[in-house]
Amino acid sequence: MFGGKHEQPDGAPGPADAAPAPSPVAAAASATSTIDELKRLRGLRDAGALSPAEFHVRRQQLLGDARRPRTG
Repeated sequence: MFGGKHEQPDGAPGPADAAPAPSPVAAAASATSTIDELKRLRGLRDAGALSPAEFHVRRQQLLGDARRPRTG
């Protein structure tokens, strides 16, 4: 009836065509890299290369990114 087997009437991909959820291994790797980056930022703050305010902003950006599922 429609072009693709999971295609909606308006041509948009259906739920089965959506990007798959990240695997547990990918999620663990992401968490590890986030922790490593937080440690690096803390070191920069402790060394005086980042102000506490800059550290806070970067930490919030990093944690915001870590909470979003990765695609691709």
